[in-house]
Amino acid sequence: MKKFLLTYQEQLAYLIFGVGTTAVHVTVYWLMSQTHADVTGRYVIAWLLAVLFAYVTNRRWVFTSQAVGLPNMIAEFFRFSISRVVTGILGYLIVVFGALILKQDDNLWNIFSQIFIILSNYVLSKYFIFKK
Repeated sequence: MKKFLLTYQEQLAYLIFGVGTTAVHVTVYWLMSQTHADVTGRYVIAWLLAVLFAYVTNRRWVFTSQAVGLPNMIAEFFRFSISRVVTGILGYLIVVFGALILKQDDNLWNIFSQIFIILSNYVLSKYFIFKK
Protein backbone atom coordinates (compact mmCIF):
# COMPACT_ATOMS: atom_id res chain seq x y z
CA MET A 1 0.00 0.00 0.00
CA LYS A 2 2.84 2.38 0.85
CA LYS A 3 4.45 1.75 -2.54
CA PHE A 4 1.14 2.51 -4.27
CA LEU A 5 0.74 5.77 -2.35
CA LEU A 6 4.29 6.85 -3.16
CA THR A 7 3.99 5.85 -6.81
CA TYR A 8 0.73 7.70 -7.36
CA GLN A 9 1.16 10.51 -4.83
CA GLU A 10 0.70 13.29 -7.39
CA GLN A 11 -2.38 11.74 -8.99
CA LEU A 12 -3.98 11.01 -5.61
CA ALA A 13 -3.31 14.56 -4.40
CA TYR A 14 -4.76 15.92 -7.65
CA LEU A 15 -7.80 13.71 -7.21
CA ILE A 16 -8.35 14.91 -3.64
CA PHE A 17 -7.90 18.58 -4.47
CA GLY A 18 -9.76 18.16 -7.76
CA VAL A 19 -12.74 16.89 -5.77
CA GLY A 20 -12.26 19.86 -3.44
CA THR A 21 -12.16 22.27 -6.37
CA THR A 22 -15.25 20.67 -7.86
CA ALA A 23 -16.98 20.89 -4.48
CA VAL A 24 -16.17 24.61 -4.30
CA HIS A 25 -17.49 25.15 -7.83
CA VAL A 26 -20.65 23.05 -7.47
CA THR A 27 -21.49 24.44 -4.02
CA VAL A 28 -21.03 28.08 -5.02
CA TYR A 29 -22.96 27.45 -8.26
CA TRP A 30 -25.83 25.85 -6.35
CA LEU A 31 -25.87 28.58 -3.69
CA MET A 32 -25.98 31.20 -6.42
CA SER A 33 -28.88 29.35 -8.06
CA GLN A 34 -30.85 29.87 -4.84
CA THR A 35 -30.55 33.63 -5.41
CA HIS A 36 -31.97 33.18 -8.93
CA ALA A 37 -28.85 34.63 -10.51
CA ASP A 38 -28.59 33.79 -14.20
CA VAL A 39 -26.56 30.80 -15.40
CA THR A 40 -23.69 32.96 -16.63
CA GLY A 41 -23.35 34.86 -13.37
CA ARG A 42 -23.49 31.68 -11.31
CA TYR A 43 -20.92 29.98 -13.49
CA VAL A 44 -18.43 32.87 -13.52
CA ILE A 45 -18.47 33.43 -9.75
CA ALA A 46 -18.22 29.70 -9.01
CA TRP A 47 -15.44 29.38 -11.58
CA LEU A 48 -13.39 32.25 -10.12
CA LEU A 49 -13.52 30.89 -6.58
CA ALA A 50 -12.71 27.36 -7.77
CA VAL A 51 -9.73 28.59 -9.81
CA LEU A 52 -8.25 30.43 -6.82
CA PHE A 53 -8.68 27.34 -4.64
CA ALA A 54 -7.17 25.13 -7.36
CA TYR A 55 -4.13 27.33 -7.91
CA VAL A 56 -3.18 27.40 -4.25
CA THR A 57 -3.67 23.66 -3.73
CA ASN A 58 -2.09 22.59 -7.03
CA ARG A 59 0.92 24.83 -6.57
CA ARG A 60 1.58 23.79 -3.01
CA TRP A 61 0.43 20.19 -2.53
CA VAL A 62 -0.05 18.55 -5.92
CA PHE A 63 2.76 19.65 -8.20
CA THR A 64 4.95 21.23 -5.49
CA SER A 65 5.91 24.17 -7.66
CA GLN A 66 9.55 25.14 -7.69
CA ALA A 67 8.89 28.62 -9.10
CA VAL A 68 10.59 31.21 -6.93
CA GLY A 69 10.68 34.95 -7.27
CA LEU A 70 7.80 37.18 -8.17
CA PRO A 71 8.33 37.16 -11.97
CA ASN A 72 8.35 33.34 -12.09
CA MET A 73 5.32 33.06 -9.83
CA ILE A 74 3.42 35.62 -11.93
CA ALA A 75 4.29 33.72 -15.10
CA GLU A 76 3.15 30.47 -13.50
CA PHE A 77 -0.12 32.02 -12.31
CA PHE A 78 -0.66 33.52 -15.77
CA ARG A 79 -0.24 30.11 -17.46
CA PHE A 80 -2.52 28.56 -14.85
CA SER A 81 -5.16 31.25 -15.35
CA ILE A 82 -5.08 31.04 -19.15
CA SER A 83 -5.49 27.26 -19.08
CA ARG A 84 -8.38 27.62 -16.63
CA VAL A 85 -10.02 30.25 -18.85
CA VAL A 86 -9.90 27.83 -21.79
CA THR A 87 -11.30 24.87 -19.82
CA GLY A 88 -13.74 27.20 -18.05
CA ILE A 89 -15.15 28.39 -21.37
CA LEU A 90 -15.49 24.81 -22.58
CA GLY A 91 -17.19 23.86 -19.30
CA TYR A 92 -19.53 26.82 -19.62
CA LEU A 93 -20.44 25.77 -23.16
CA ILE A 94 -21.26 22.29 -21.87
CA VAL A 95 -23.57 23.80 -19.21
CA VAL A 96 -25.22 26.13 -21.74
CA PHE A 97 -25.73 23.26 -24.17
CA GLY A 98 -27.44 21.11 -21.55
CA ALA A 99 -29.40 23.82 -19.78
CA LEU A 100 -30.38 26.27 -22.49
CA ILE A 101 -30.41 24.14 -25.63
CA LEU A 102 -31.52 20.75 -24.28
CA LYS A 103 -33.60 22.39 -21.49
CA GLN A 104 -32.25 20.05 -18.81
CA ASP A 105 -31.15 20.70 -15.24
CA ASP A 106 -28.17 23.06 -15.31
CA ASN A 107 -26.87 21.74 -11.97
CA LEU A 108 -26.49 18.25 -13.46
CA TRP A 109 -24.81 19.60 -16.59
CA ASN A 110 -22.52 21.66 -14.38
CA ILE A 111 -21.40 18.49 -12.58
CA PHE A 112 -20.90 16.73 -15.92
CA SER A 113 -18.77 19.62 -17.19
CA GLN A 114 -16.58 19.37 -14.09
CA ILE A 115 -15.52 15.84 -15.03
CA PHE A 116 -14.22 17.10 -18.36
CA ILE A 117 -12.57 20.07 -16.68
CA ILE A 118 -10.77 18.00 -14.02
CA LEU A 119 -9.19 15.72 -16.61
CA SER A 120 -8.21 18.56 -18.93
CA ASN A 121 -6.77 20.66 -16.12
CA TYR A 122 -4.61 17.81 -14.84
CA VAL A 123 -2.97 17.36 -18.24
CA LEU A 124 -2.46 21.10 -18.69
CA SER A 125 -1.10 21.57 -15.15
CA LYS A 126 1.28 18.62 -15.32
CA TYR A 127 2.76 19.29 -18.75
CA PHE A 128 2.47 23.05 -19.30
CA ILE A 129 2.08 24.92 -16.02
CA PHE A 130 3.96 23.24 -13.17
CA LYS A 131 6.72 21.68 -15.24
CA LYS A 132 9.61 20.32 -13.19
